[in-house]
Amino acid sequence: MRSFLEEVVASAKGKYGDLGQVVFVLPNKRAGNFLRAALGKASEEVRMAPEIYSIEEFVEQLSGIAYAPQDQLLFLLYESYLKLDLPNKDTFEAFLKWAPTLLQDFNEVDRHLVNAKDIFGNLADVQELNHWSLAEEKTQLVQDYLKFWNSLYPLYQRFAKDLLAKGLGNQGMVYRRAVDSLAPYLELGRPHCFVGFNALNAAESRLIRALLESSNSTIYWDIDPYFLDDPVHDAGFFIRRYREQWNTLKDGGLEGVHRSYLAKKEIRVFGVSRSVAQAKYVGKILQDVHDSGAEAVERTALVLGDENLLQPIMNAIPQSIPHANITMGMPLSSTPLASYFLAFLELLRAHGDRGWFHKDLLGFLEHPGGMLDPEEQNGLQRLAAAIKEANRSYVDKAFLTVKTQGRAYIVERLMEADGATISQVLTQLQLLITHLRKLLSAKEDAMAMEELYRIQTVVNRLEATVERFPFVKDMGTLVQFFKELLAADSLDYEGEPLQGLQIMGMLESRNLDFETVIITSVNEGILPAGKVTNSFVPHDLKLRYGLPTYKEKDAVYTYHFYRLLQRAKKVYLLYNTEPDSLEGGERSRLITQLLTDPKRTDVREVIVAAKVGAAQPKVKEIPKTPALMELLREKMAKGLSPSALGNYIRDPMTFYKQDLLGIGEMDQVEETMAANTFGTIVHDALETLYTPILGDYITPAFLKGAKQDVPKVVKRNFDKTYGNSELARGKNYLSYHVIQQYIQRFLDQEMEHVEQNRVKLLGLELNLRMALPKPLLGQEVFLHGKLDRVEQCNGEMRIIDYKTGRVNASDVSVFLWEDIWREDRHKTAFQLLCYALMFSQGRDALPMRAGIVSFKNLAAGTMFFAKKASARAREKDPSITKDTLDAFLEMLYALLYEMTDTDIPFKEKK
Repeated sequence: MRSFLEEVVASAKGKYGDLGQVVFVLPNKRAGNFLRAALGKASEEVRMAPEIYSIEEFVEQLSGIAYAPQDQLLFLLYESYLKLDLPNKDTFEAFLKWAPTLLQDFNEVDRHLVNAKDIFGNLADVQELNHWSLAEEKTQLVQDYLKFWNSLYPLYQRFAKDLLAKGLGNQGMVYRRAVDSLAPYLELGRPHCFVGFNALNAAESRLIRALLESSNSTIYWDIDPYFLDDPVHDAGFFIRRYREQWNTLKDGGLEGVHRSYLAKKEIRVFGVSRSVAQAKYVGKILQDVHDSGAEAVERTALVLGDENLLQPIMNAIPQSIPHANITMGMPLSSTPLASYFLAFLELLRAHGDRGWFHKDLLGFLEHPGGMLDPEEQNGLQRLAAAIKEANRSYVDKAFLTVKTQGRAYIVERLMEADGATISQVLTQLQLLITHLRKLLSAKEDAMAMEELYRIQTVVNRLEATVERFPFVKDMGTLVQFFKELLAADSLDYEGEPLQGLQIMGMLESRNLDFETVIITSVNEGILPAGKVTNSFVPHDLKLRYGLPTYKEKDAVYTYHFYRLLQRAKKVYLLYNTEPDSLEGGERSRLITQLLTDPKRTDVREVIVAAKVGAAQPKVKEIPKTPALMELLREKMAKGLSPSALGNYIRDPMTFYKQDLLGIGEMDQVEETMAANTFGTIVHDALETLYTPILGDYITPAFLKGAKQDVPKVVKRNFDKTYGNSELARGKNYLSYHVIQQYIQRFLDQEMEHVEQNRVKLLGLELNLRMALPKPLLGQEVFLHGKLDRVEQCNGEMRIIDYKTGRVNASDVSVFLWEDIWREDRHKTAFQLLCYALMFSQGRDALPMRAGIVSFKNLAAGTMFFAKKASARAREKDPSITKDTLDAFLEMLYALLYEMTDTDIPFKEKK
């Protein structure tokens, strides 16, 4: 089967003979390459090639003015805006929030040849009716608001005048000017072929109609009668309208119409979960296409409904497909280096009175873009570690200066740019680009060098724009404009446009035919795009003036979708079965239309899902290898702490990771206080308060004075532990006062206790260490730990451990000795007995008591370890004697025997 363009060439040759004098006009430039190939294929001898234009190039030539550069249009519009007599004109940053929408409306009004004065006048009236029609007297705010809407037509006029004075126009102005300049061109009488158009704006429609009526010109429509003759099918929506309205089409038939849609095809619809899975499945389809014959890939098009899929698609293309031509570029904003420079500018914008927020700064310092130089990488890593160690929520320039001492180039650029003018900021960007260019050249990273070159082009345009237009005065505007330039630019891929797998967007597929078509992301909100409109003009006004609405946009997508299917033999449609706001809605209505079309019986739908079995949860376990046993020996020689043993009781895998391998939590800045930090401050504050009375009896008078010192003691320890503390705001403010309340309530409780008992403070934060009586693994085993408090109450020895978490009395009461290390809930009792065992060594301390003070359960008082006669017994024996410790020691060895048994792996507890 011949392609549409091959049919056009054959028809045109039959009609015009020599095509050298014919002007071909197509919807886009890409179709021109394929048309040239079709012309070359059809030519039997060397002839003069015809002129081939995209519609935009053709219109620009007719108009006599040039398209204004896209990156300057907003600045030129703002210049015109400033010339208007308006109160309280917006800054350029505020202007950028609404100007792109207005610029789009200006384009639409001109491309559709709408009377600008009428539509903008009506728009102002609509705003008054919608918001203020009931107000008898308008406030100044309302008057200014209505004045803005009434200024849109004067702004349109001013903008058009200013652009024309420079020989420029936005797209809409160029189209309107081309229509106004058409008469002299018609006198040339040259034949034209308009190829593959569908949705025409009013200016295009008038230009084409005039050329069809006044010269020997032809328009070729790429459509199947199946859609054209159906009065409701959106694929034929526009062409049916033209057939009814254009005199040149009413009498004769339409050129280019071809019956091919109902031919036998293989159409497969695949529902795939998420975009990345779509990319992987596309790779499988492409491999199947390649396996059917290498030449089949040459006749295959991969059309991306969502162009954000380009990167994962590129990674999914099988190695067996050597050539691929990508007609779309990767957005520059998606590249790693673009995010690096954007992070640099965002930091400058975010700098406040307290400096830079640590997350923003660390994100920049740890960005791969700054890690190209190993020496500088070490400096940046040390700086990041210093910020985390100092626990600084905000980092100022003084801190950076002290910690870097000129050894980090990117930090120097950051500090030089901070507080500088916009021009100076751009200079620092250029220096940073030069620095990175040297590093990338040494690494011979061609891809990154191309990214850097495109970014430098953007920065150069920024510099030229800032120099020409004085509107960019602050970092907010600069960042916003930089983002727009990045989004508008792209990394273009090199490829042979007529060879290999063709990867393109939906609009780039116009006029092109392929035997195999793969379309991704066929979801509502993507194909078609839905009812999203970016316009100030309401729907009713658009209908009144013939401007396109979402109905017309849906018809555009529908046409392109079905046009791709017309001549294809194999069609693969993929959609996301897990719709969300970012990846489109439910399955597209276009798929539903295919599945319910009675004449399309060859459509099959398959839901693709990974094979998921009912796998049994696998318990992780680590065998005790010789190397691991050596680690265990080292740990036992240094000393096992009650908390480490508690980790083993709770989960042997936690003991393995934290206590043997030393894998703790990642070092990071605590924006809000962590639980362990909270506990450290409470412990240190109590030690500070009680140290003056160490060795003496605790009295109510002492506690009364200590209570008055609580705020300053907590503040001092808060700063010592938490670093650059932020106590005046947020959760830390609450934590600071909660700690004060905890300690003051404890002192109140302590005061009641000492009023009725004689309590002598014997020790605070005692470091304990002992060797167990029997060796293990051929060596001594040590216990060590820090005991919070030792006291003598009415002559009885007591050891006390503080817990800022919640502990209940049942947690420290034990019936069966083996429960003390078999059950996680008794780990607190286990730790108390560990402290009692260590404290009793070398001291005449027995009998004694060991208790817990839980600051989240202060009402329970000091909860002492106790042995119960039965599980339900209420009577408890809190006295710790030699027999108690001997029984505990037996259980401790049972735990250690299990821990050191090479036949028992470290096994995760469920």
